Amino acid sequence: MLLWKDVNLDKLVVSPDGRSVQVVLSDMTQGMPLAILECSDCFLLNFQNIFSDEDGFACYIGEVKCDFVEGDAVSDLLVSQHFMFSTSIGHPVLPLGESMIWVHLEGGDVLVKIGCRNIFCNQMGLGWV
Repeated sequence: MLLWKDVNLDKLVVSPDGRSVQVVLSDMTQGMPLAILECSDCFLLNFQNIFSDEDGFACYIGEVKCDFVEGDAVSDLLVSQHFMFSTSIGHPVLPLGESMIWVHLEGGDVLVKIGCRNIFCNQMGLGWV
């Protein structure tokens, strides 16, 4: 599900225990706070960037998506993301059950993918797409 288009990623914070990720977004045109996504019970975090020396946060994000994944689709998704933990016959170990929430931010110089069990959104500004 597409949550937002054309926003800024202001901050990405991993908790000290590594089990939660906070994503702070702002409005691209006015720079006003838009939302804070709190992802908890995280088991997959993929952060990639192609920042130059002058770049960094806040940075452009073309799309913010969030999907509920369950059943065989969880295993397929984890394999596609090169999830390292698997059973003796090569099937991914499903962390914390057989469903997950998949958060995906992409566009500009940054890609963020988060696999977690719970998500909370504190929406402060403009509405959903």
